[in-house]
Amino acid sequence: MIIILFLVIMFFLPKGPATIISVAPAPNTTNQKMYSDISVIFSRSLNDSEKKKVLIITSPTVIGDSSWTNGGKTYRFTPPNGFSSLTKYQITLNYPWGLKIWAFTTIDINNSLQDQETVQGKSDQKAAQGLQQYENTFPWDSQMPIMTNQYFVGFDSTNNDFIAYVYPSTSSLVPIDTQVANLKKEVLQAMSKIGIDTNKFVIQWKVSPK
Repeated sequence: MIIILFLVIMFFLPKGPATIISVAPAPNTTNQKMYSDISVIFSRSLNDSEKKKVLIITSPTVIGDSSWTNGGKTYRFTPPNGFSSLTKYQITLNYPWGLKIWAFTTIDINNSLQDQETVQGKSDQKAAQGLQQYENTFPWDSQMPIMTNQYFVGFDSTNNDFIAYVYPSTSSLVPIDTQVANLKKEVLQAMSKIGIDTNKFVIQWKVSPK
């Protein structure tokens, strides 16, 4: 009876943050098909409450339908009318543990059908190569975002820079400036720990006292 109760409690306990394993189209893809989905694969299944906090925003704006597959691990955004031709789209994914930003560009519809098929075939190959190159360039991306109750760090793959929020306490006896300086050191150490060379990237610091 005790074992069963323990298993029930463990099942309903809140799970740790889910990370993003991959997105499609891959960051900086070109000649992307106009009629295709945006998909996001998470490291674990999301529950109903977590799914409600997942939102994709496209710029330019595109209306689409959301769905979940793979037992709640894969999120899909499907535009019924597709994307516009030869357009760069910036994608902002908001999810319970942070945000991810990337971009892709669609194919030129003015190409002939044969050209489109040729370009698309090359595009698919380049997309696969591009994803591998992206993972080789940013091997730590699957471990993003980095967060505690005192800071949050996200990576913007469109601009290749970081956004770091630090949360100094207004009720602490330690001055805000001192807290911020200490938190920045902690953030840099946490980034270095997962293999990020902080000297090669711009970090946009945001201070939000609480």
